[in-house]
Amino acid sequence: MSRPPLPPPELRTYLGELVRRTGDVCGPHLVSVLAVGSLALGDYRHGRSDVDVTVVVDPALPRPALSALAGTLAHPALPCPAAGLELVVYGSGFTARPSSAAGYLLDLNTGPLLPGRASQDPEDGPAFWYVIDRSVAHQAGLRCTAPRHGT
Repeated sequence: MSRPPLPPPELRTYLGELVRRTGDVCGPHLVSVLAVGSLALGDYRHGRSDVDVTVVVDPALPRPALSALAGTLAHPALPCPAAGLELVVYGSGFTARPSSAAGYLLDLNTGPLLPGRASQDPEDGPAFWYVIDRSVAHQAGLRCTAPRHGT
């Protein structure tokens, strides 16, 4: 069995802090944090690529925690060393089955080269990007947290 790839050295500290802050905000409701996109597919280009992250939480996470999470992870509160951070939070019940819906609880775009955006309305845009990212997460997601018991 091959070992999963490690994040590039220039992102390890950033991802570690992102995971720590996500755990601080979500507490026992945090199920997993996965790097997706170019990180998971082995095509990350420093200075050009953004960091795509999928967070899965227990659906009982209080809604105010989503705003708190966006605030603590937004650039420059957490300076992003990549072009930007595209982070999407889903409830574990939603990710347990295939869906063509966007279905997110939080969609955060932030960073030095991305326009800032924090949405809690999955009807804000086309769903296909979220479907693609969930597929990458399922097939090749780079786990940034230890799995929680029972998941």
